[in-house]
Amino acid sequence: MLPCRALPVRLAQAGEGLAQASAGVVLGLGTALVYPTLLAAVGDVAHPAWRAHSVGVYLGGNDHVAG
Repeated sequence: MLPCRALPVRLAQAGEGLAQASAGVVLGLGTALVYPTLLAAVGDVAHPAWRAHSVGVYLGGNDHVAG
């Protein structure tokens, strides 16, 4: 979870070129590792009748905040 929190700051502070590109790659990898875990947590907590709706609400809210 640390890459998802620390790298936007590093990405903003990075100069042009390799430092900025590598910070973006690591941020993407960190997000790719955390995203399925959070979806599984939402699916585990939700009642089976509400599971699809709960995951949809989570995805919609997460995508809206992210961009």
